[in-house]
Amino acid sequence: MVQVKAPSLAGEQAPDLDLVAVVDVSGSMAGPKLEEAKRAVGLVVDSLGARDRLSVVAFSGDARRVVPPTRMSGDGKAAARLAVESLAAGSTTNIRAGLDEAAKVVEECRRDNDAAGVILLSDGIAAIKSGRYKNIITTTDGEPAWVGVGDLYADEERRFLFLFDVRRIGDANRNRTLLCKVRCEYMDAATGQDVSVEPAYNGFDVDAEVLRPLDVAPAMEVERERLRVEAAEDVALAHAAAERGAYAEAARILGARRESAVSRAAAAALSGDAACEALAAELDELRRASGSTG
Repeated sequence: MVQVKAPSLAGEQAPDLDLVAVVDVSGSMAGPKLEEAKRAVGLVVDSLGARDRLSVVAFSGDARRVVPPTRMSGDGKAAARLAVESLAAGSTTNIRAGLDEAAKVVEECRRDNDAAGVILLSDGIAAIKSGRYKNIITTTDGEPAWVGVGDLYADEERRFLFLFDVRRIGDANRNRTLLCKVRCEYMDAATGQDVSVEPAYNGFDVDAEVLRPLDVAPAMEVERERLRVEAAEDVALAHAAAERGAYAEAARILGARRESAVSRAAAAALSGDAACEALAAELDELRRASGSTG
């Protein structure tokens, strides 16, 4: 697992930001849920600077821009709050339409500001996959592989799991094998400078190695991330089954993943871990929703 964290601004001028808030106004959001979403957008409005721009996209059966890209000056913030407060619950849920419209806004604004992002506020249970990052993965020994992680903001973190097929070795005395070397290169939006960073752990430069013999317990952080990724994949399968009307199959997939997550968490000494417990609870909720839909 590779963890990437963007550096703090450390007093530097923050880059201008274009942010799109995508708000679910379908019928299931009526009442407290929609009011919570409105309050969340209000917190976002309060946190943005005068040079930042906010756009709000509301969706139910289709999507519409209720706030076009607007600078968050005093007047802009007032206009955004007024537009968000006027939102009312509609009919069906079309998350894809909301995200497609947000993507259009981001693309239109990318020329003007240094950074852009999207926030989704919804109670929908559709499986929304983040998708794969652009990459060049080679199969030739010694050739570099490349993964583009997109924009990261100050102190933002992302984690990536890399899976390798490691050949056997005949040397029984070798206690470790170099797996890969990692380097991060990026452009600092605040300064415009290109930066290259070597990986470090607890302040020490590190390379990824395989310890031998292979009887080492898995690192808990890595196992936790594997559980999350596998759960996301099964949620997508369950959603596809539900779309076909196979609600019992969807519930079975989610139930099996929930049991697997609990058993593997216990085996990996992750029982009692808050993240694993939250994952199990979410899978339970999705399974109940699939069963009730059928």
